[in-house]
Amino acid sequence: MLFSYGITALKQISESEHDSPKRREIERLCGGTPDALSILSGSVVRRELRNRTARYSSGSYNELDVAGLLNGGKARVIAAAEIARFYPNLAIIANGNTYQNAPPDARIMKEELGRYGASLNHVLLQEKSYSTFTEFVQLVKFVADHKWRRIVIVTNEFQIPRAQELLRQIDTLQDPYGVSKDPDFRTALPVFRELAPEVVFVAAEALLPLRHSWYQKIVDRAKASPGWKKRAAKEGQGLKQLQDGTYWKDVEPKKKQPFRLS
Repeated sequence: MLFSYGITALKQISESEHDSPKRREIERLCGGTPDALSILSGSVVRRELRNRTARYSSGSYNELDVAGLLNGGKARVIAAAEIARFYPNLAIIANGNTYQNAPPDARIMKEELGRYGASLNHVLLQEKSYSTFTEFVQLVKFVADHKWRRIVIVTNEFQIPRAQELLRQIDTLQDPYGVSKDPDFRTALPVFRELAPEVVFVAAEALLPLRHSWYQKIVDRAKASPGWKKRAAKEGQGLKQLQDGTYWKDVEPKKKQPFRLS
């Protein structure tokens, strides 16, 4: 598969790595030492195995997400694991429960984090979300509960502008499925705003080469692919809709129907 990448599990960092250029670059990208890290889900994919069983995993750059666009979710997990190696006590939110007929994204992420060398002692499973917006609804509740001051959000480079705008408008957006009316969310919002946590978005593509130099070739090839360009264009369209107030404009208010993975 063109942009798939295998497991490169690394041990906990050595003493010499604590003050290494890699550590300093990760700290720069994170804006300092984070209290928590949230991995946005790219939605899981199903892979058929030779023994007629299936395996679920986060999607690579050449696989598709729930919207039929370039996925890139595995890059997010690998990138998050690299941050976690330097901050072993960091709270990590594994997000998502996209498909009705597949394991929750969050559980798949947790398994993968362990395989990529992250400690699982502080992983929080968040299995209520199915979109970026609903991930942020849950994040607001986590922040209000834990009183975190600096949160790092790891996702792909193409998603960051839209995700930033979604979070900026989190207290005013009215989604068509009624999630924004969740009483626990409305209660947590003023606490979240009063805390005014520093939220830093970090692109997986900036972190992957810090793990191993050969990831840079994978990133470069992914960015040059038609799938990346199509995904980036869709993200740009979503950002514009958020900015001009037309996001969800053509979606009728209704109960959310669960997605199914074919």
